[in-house]
Amino acid sequence: LIAHHLAGNGAMASIALPATTLHHHLQHHPDLTIAAHNGPTTTVIAGPTPSLETLLTHLEQQGTRVRRIPVDYASHTPEVETIHTQLHTALAPITPRNSPITFHSTVTATPLDGTHLTPDYWYRNLRNPVLFHPTAHTLITHHHTTFIEPSPHPVLVASLQDTADAAEADIVAVGSLRRGQGGRTDLLRSAAHAWARGVPVDWAAQYPGGRRIALPTYPFQRTRYWIDAPSDSAVRSGDGGDEEFWEAVEAADTDAVASVLGLREDRPDWLGQAMPSLARRRELRRASGRLDALRYTVEWTPAAGIRGGAPTGRWLVVTPDGDHDADWAR
Repeated sequence: LIAHHLAGNGAMASIALPATTLHHHLQHHPDLTIAAHNGPTTTVIAGPTPSLETLLTHLEQQGTRVRRIPVDYASHTPEVETIHTQLHTALAPITPRNSPITFHSTVTATPLDGTHLTPDYWYRNLRNPVLFHPTAHTLITHHHTTFIEPSPHPVLVASLQDTADAAEADIVAVGSLRRGQGGRTDLLRSAAHAWARGVPVDWAAQYPGGRRIALPTYPFQRTRYWIDAPSDSAVRSGDGGDEEFWEAVEAADTDAVASVLGLREDRPDWLGQAMPSLARRRELRRASGRLDALRYTVEWTPAAGIRGGAPTGRWLVVTPDGDHDADWAR
């Protein structure tokens, strides 16, 4: 329904300002709407593209960070009312029922019985603002401390952490997958990040037949035996840490590249044409770094100060059955 009836009629953007501050700006743009309250200082605005671009340009000139969301429709705005009947008809066969897991709704910002998830609820879910921030705040202040965002790429993890910081609460907020990293190994890595911060993970289900190894009962001696391999600076993220820029290049997101570079109204026409060349350069640098790692070998060097001598004291030698007369055991 969105693709057939709403696409091409609007735009959305995430703005690093609280909703209370944005209300002042929206007085000059009555056709724009707050679409989502994502965090204490993160708000999503939606509406007609020309009006939204005018507001974003003004905010960027003031130094406010904005991110254009790559969609061509304006959900959570009055535009959704045009598909009210079609949406109700499409969802009519669904029968809601209760769930043993407590459901916290971002439509009402309260716990909600599953039987209330009617077609009208899902219409309001698409029409009304997303109350993610007040919902997350309620959960955090009621001592919920673990939050997992199951998505192709983390979008709300940062907002969750901002909400917890504002409430002076300690939480664990992790994603599941990342853009370009959508395999089983990536999902397990995210689970490991959560586990390392105290979240229980059923590793036995993932590694049947494995066993846990007991750690030493004494403090680690911290004696280092690793080889000091040369660092591969060519494959470090962002060719210098500018990961946001290179992620935008690889995604061919011209708007994001322009935003990172600080290009607004004076954006050059050739920027879009340069994107493939920039992406190719990025990949060549990575490939060159991987080849460099194969050209060099790290060798052991003799350790100085090793004293020889016969072992002293009493020793217990355990040998295989029937091997006690071997020369090496004497």
